[in-house]
Amino acid sequence: MISLIIIDDEYEIRVGLRNYFPWNDLGFEVQEIFGNGFDALEFISSHDVEVVLTDIRMPEMDGIELIRRIRSIKPSMRIVVISGFRDFEYAKQCISLGVTEYIVKPTKYEELKHIFSRIANDLKNSEQNENSVEVIDKVRKYIDDHLGDVSLVSAAQAVDLNPYYLSTLFHHETNEKFYEYVLRKRIESAKNMLTSSNLPINEISKRVGYSNANSFSRIFRMSTGMTPSQFRERGN
Repeated sequence: MISLIIIDDEYEIRVGLRNYFPWNDLGFEVQEIFGNGFDALEFISSHDVEVVLTDIRMPEMDGIELIRRIRSIKPSMRIVVISGFRDFEYAKQCISLGVTEYIVKPTKYEELKHIFSRIANDLKNSEQNENSVEVIDKVRKYIDDHLGDVSLVSAAQAVDLNPYYLSTLFHHETNEKFYEYVLRKRIESAKNMLTSSNLPINEISKRVGYSNANSFSRIFRMSTGMTPSQFRERGN
């Protein structure tokens, strides 16, 4: 569930928003409601809040100041402003502070439902993208650590994914096919060993995943325009 707090100095409004809107159906959990910005900010500072629904005109700390302070501690938080004022200046300030939506009271049920449905989808997609990036990072590290024997199947097993799905995901996230990436990393590693060590070429070929030195030399030449021996001579 997506964590949400509601801030409005009018008791009936904040209680009504909490109790009479289908938050759970849209994937939200109202963690708390507040009548002022100070209490809300203190809660945000110490809790994992993902979305804020706040009024603008409030005593002591208005919504604009609250948003500024939220941005200083949680820059990416989704913030929805609900206001009884069709004030362009307020709206402009909210836009400059990266507010997700600016809603004018009286709030229409369908409008609110549409806005929070979209926010839920955006957050879900963002989470999926972050997870994909983490998976690809793990796969890249696995490839670097296992250049001599890496395969699509072994990499997929390392991250508990189906090989076909991993292949598709890797291409989508990196714009490079799995085997192309492995080939590039093997050639880069071979180049480094050719210029920084005296290892025999057949040993280098084994270390980067080629049991046959002739196959390695042919692939290396296709990638660089030189044989491994020529590359080593040029590097030295």
